[in-house]
Formats: sequence, C-alpha cells, structure tokens
Amino acid sequence: MHQPVIGIAQNYGNRKHLVDAYAVIQDPLAPRLAVSVADALVDHPGAALTAQLGAHTAATAALTYSPDQACAAAHDRCADLQHPAKGSLPQTQPAIVTAVIDGRHPLLRIAWSGCCWAYAVTQAGSIHRLTDPSTPQGTPRIATRSVPRTGIQSLLLCSDGVSSTLCDTAIGLSLLYDGDPRQVAAHLAHKAGDRGPDNATAVVVQLLTPHTPKETS
Repeated sequence: MHQPVIGIAQNYGNRKHLVDAYAVIQDPLAPRLAVSVADALVDHPGAALTAQLGAHTAATAALTYSPDQACAAAHDRCADLQHPAKGSLPQTQPAIVTAVIDGRHPLLRIAWSGCCWAYAVTQAGSIHRLTDPSTPQGTPRIATRSVPRTGIQSLLLCSDGVSSTLCDTAIGLSLLYDGDPRQVAAHLAHKAGDRGPDNATAVVVQLLTPHTPKETS
C-alpha cells in the first residue's frame, strides 16, 4: 500500500468550545491505518474530553478489532466515564466514524454512529458519501460499510459541521482538485467553520496520486 498522506484541520465555528476530536493511528507492525472523528454534540468543556476519548479509543481498537467493534468500544468507554460515580462529564454519547485502511485487505472498512461522515472520491472523478444520515445520532446503533479500496483517491472523515454546511459537490471537488491533503482539510474546515454555527473537523487521507484536470484550449 502506498503510504497515505494525511491532512487534518479544525475550526470552532460559532461555538465556545471545540467538542470535535480526531485520532489517526498507524499500526507499527503492519500497513494498516485507523482514523476516527468524533463529535460530542453539546457545547460544554467536558464534552471535548468525551470526544477526545471516543476518537482515540475507536482508532486504537480498530487496529485489532473491526470498525464497528471499535465504535462500540468507544461508546462503552465514554459511558463508563460518564457514570455519576466516576466524574462530571456530560451525559452524551459522541457521534463517531471510524475507518480502517489496510494494505493487505482489498476493502476499505467503515463504521459510524450518528452525525459524523465519510466521503470517498475516485481517480475517475466519482464522489461517494459512504455514510447514511438516517443512522440515529448519540445511540449505540452502529452502521457499517465496506467498499473496494482500488481506485479510491482520497478519503474524508468529518464532523457534521462540514457536511451540513458544504454540499457534497463542493466537498468532492475540493478532494479531487485542491492538491495537498493538508490544504484540502484546511480549506474544508475553515470554509465550513466560517459559514456555519458548528465545529468543523476534516481528516483527509490521500491514498493515490491526485487527479489533474485536463487543460482546455
């Protein structure tokens, strides 16, 4: 597997606290990468800790278990620390999306719960939203999807601050043509954060050489 190039960016939007979080963990023993984005949903300082815990737990677990098991582990971990006897974290389950990119596996595997999103663009220029908005947010229900990894140029995991502010076409065009994934992530997060009321988090994983549009005379 070609070594992925990763870009990450966040924007507060119109919120007081940054309650989105992300985690990117590379397996030191295998060509496997786990990426998670979590959104704790409520504008509260304790919610930021919930999102960070959820994202890190999911990405860590995804290197050993399936993405849906990793999301479940994140929910369990957050619920445990939110128990009244153990602390003062707000009683909210984060929305979360987790992806595993494994160079030894032909499929890109994704799991999600709630309003975190995943998009893929192919070198042929196709834009695909990989997550389903009908999945209830903040519940233990976890959905999964696997798609062939061949031909996927870039993968985006993001919070709903990006997906609810920018249309799918704008997101896809940025993934296709904006170049370096760090520039793409910054463009998406800052554009969404400047326009919308919510935190915006974008993690872009570039798997293949970017598509270059043909010049016209």
